[in-house]
Amino acid sequence: MPSSIWTNGGKSPEALLQELGELKSNDIEWKNGKSFCLSYYGGDDVYPLLEKANAMFMSENALNPTAFRSLRKMENEVVSMVRDLLGSGKENRGTMTTGGTESILMIMKAAREWAKKSMPDKTPPKVFLPTTAHPAFDKAAHYFGLELVKIPVSSSTFKPSIEDYEKNICPRTILLVGSAPSYPHGVVDPIEQIGALAAKRNILCHVDACIGGMVLGFWKLAGLGVPAFDLSVPGVTSLSVDLHKYGFCPKGASVVLYKDAQLRRKQFFCTTGWEGGVYISTTALGTKSGGPIAAAWACLQYFGKDGYTQKFNLVHELTHRFLERIEKTEGVYSITKEIESSILAIASDSVDIYKVADRLQDKGWTFDRNSSPPSIHLSIMPVHAVSIDQFFKDLKECIELASKEDSSGKKIMGALTNAAIKLTPKSILQKVARSQTKKLGDCSERTETAAIYGMMGGLEKKGAMGEIALDILDNLYDQEG
Repeated sequence: MPSSIWTNGGKSPEALLQELGELKSNDIEWKNGKSFCLSYYGGDDVYPLLEKANAMFMSENALNPTAFRSLRKMENEVVSMVRDLLGSGKENRGTMTTGGTESILMIMKAAREWAKKSMPDKTPPKVFLPTTAHPAFDKAAHYFGLELVKIPVSSSTFKPSIEDYEKNICPRTILLVGSAPSYPHGVVDPIEQIGALAAKRNILCHVDACIGGMVLGFWKLAGLGVPAFDLSVPGVTSLSVDLHKYGFCPKGASVVLYKDAQLRRKQFFCTTGWEGGVYISTTALGTKSGGPIAAAWACLQYFGKDGYTQKFNLVHELTHRFLERIEKTEGVYSITKEIESSILAIASDSVDIYKVADRLQDKGWTFDRNSSPPSIHLSIMPVHAVSIDQFFKDLKECIELASKEDSSGKKIMGALTNAAIKLTPKSILQKVARSQTKKLGDCSERTETAAIYGMMGGLEKKGAMGEIALDILDNLYDQEG
C-alpha cells in the first residue's frame, strides 16, 4: 500500500505513547484554568477514576442492551439521576447520547415522527426557535426535512419575545424551542411562556439545557434563584443536558429526557427487513462505546448531590466575581448585567474586542468569540478559581495593546471584502481558505482572528463566508499528505 503513514512492522507501545505525548503537547491547555470552552475539568481527584472507568468499558458496545447488561444498568441509572434533578416525575424517560448535537438530532427526529401521526398533512413541519439557539437545530432540520422559523432576540435582553412566537405560529408548527441558557449570551429564554404556548396549541416544547442544565439544576437545588427552565415547567415535553460539560464527565456523554415513554419511543429506530435480522437502536449511533457511559455513571456517583452542589456554589461565586471585575475594567463591559447562568460575554465600545481576544490568545487563553454583538465568550468553571487574577491582569494589558493597533480600516475592509467575494473566482477563494487553514493548523504560527471576524461582520452575504469556512474544513481534513 503506497503511503508514508503506514509502517511495515508496526511501532512499539513506548514509541507510540511518546509520539502521542508530543502530539498532545500542541493542543490547548485546559487543566490550568486558561480555557473557557471545549473541555470542562472536574479536578485532579476525579480524573484518574474517569480514565479507568472509560478504559474498563472502552470495547463494550451499548448497541445490544441484552448482551451488555452492565451498560444498560448504568445508562438507566444516569438517566434516573438526571430525571431526579431536571425532570417532572417518574413517568419521564430518556437515553444517553454522545453529545448535545446528537441529543438535539434525536429530539427533532422524535418531533418529526410525532407529527406524522398527530398532524400527517402538515408538511414540511415547522420548528420555532430563537436566533441564538444552537446550530445543531439547523443541522437536524437539514437532515430530517424540517423547516426552521428563527425568532429574533432583543438587543438588550438577548431573549426572544413570546409575542413573536405567537404571531408567527401556524398549523404546520410542531415544536417550540428555548435555551437554558443560550450559548452565546448566557441568558435563559422565557421557558414558562414558551411552554404555556406549546400547551395551548397542543404541540411539543423542547428546552436545550445542554450547557446549563447541570449548573442551573444545582443552583435551583441550592435555592440560589434561577428562572424556571426544566421539565417541571408546564408544556415542556423534552430537555437535553450534556454531562461532558458541567457534569465534568469524559466526552461524549449527554442525556435527552422526555415527558414520557411514548414520546421517547419516537426517537428509536427499528427495521425488520434485513437479512441479518431485526435491527434496533435507541439513538443515531449503531455501535455506542461503553466507555463514556461507564465514566459518566462513575462521575455522577463520585460527586453525588453534595459534591456537585459544592462545585456549583463555587461556580456561582466565581461568575459574580468575574462580572464585578469585568465591570471595573476600563474599556470593556459585560453584555448582560444579571447573572442567569455560568456564561458571560465581554464586549467593548472603545476597542476592537477581537484584537483583545487575539492578544489574550497569545498569552495562552482559550475561549470562543461571539459575532452578535462582537464579544469574548466565557464559560466559568471551578478551575478558574486559580486563574481569575491572572486573567484580569492579562485582559488589562491586552486592552492597552489592542487600543494601540489601527482599526480605522475595519468598515472599509468589510466593503472591499463584499466586493471581492462577488468578483473573485472560486479558485482564488479556495486559495484564501488554504492560507487560513495553514495558519489554523500550524501551532507555531500566530493566528489572527480579529481580521477574520471583522470580515465576517462586514459581509452582506453570510453564505460566502460559509463557503470559505467549508473550504477550510475540507483542507483541515485533507488526507492526501
